[in-house]
Amino acid sequence: ARGESLYFATGSAKISKTEQTRLAVFCHHIKADSHVNKIVIEGYASTLGDKERNKTLSLNRSKATKEYLLGCGIEEEKIELVDYGSEFADKVEINRDVDRKVRIRIYRSR
Repeated sequence: ARGESLYFATGSAKISKTEQTRLAVFCHHIKADSHVNKIVIEGYASTLGDKERNKTLSLNRSKATKEYLLGCGIEEEKIELVDYGSEFADKVEINRDVDRKVRIRIYRSR
């Protein structure tokens, strides 16, 4: 599976303009590839805040990304959401920015 990561501001599930631009290009490539049969959107959060809130935040990030992909014409049947919360977050404060993300994994049929 190949993929792409999108990054979010602290405590936010809003896709920034910069990330929207990256996502638009990504979406274009997905639509152009007839072999894409599954898209898994994995939501993550940093360790700031409580575990339950981070789980919800990671799910909201995944949902926002899914809505964007649906809006650009990706079929809903292909999309699966996974929310990890802060389960795999780096405990080092300096690395928190990279934990506030969704990772989009693309699976292709042969």
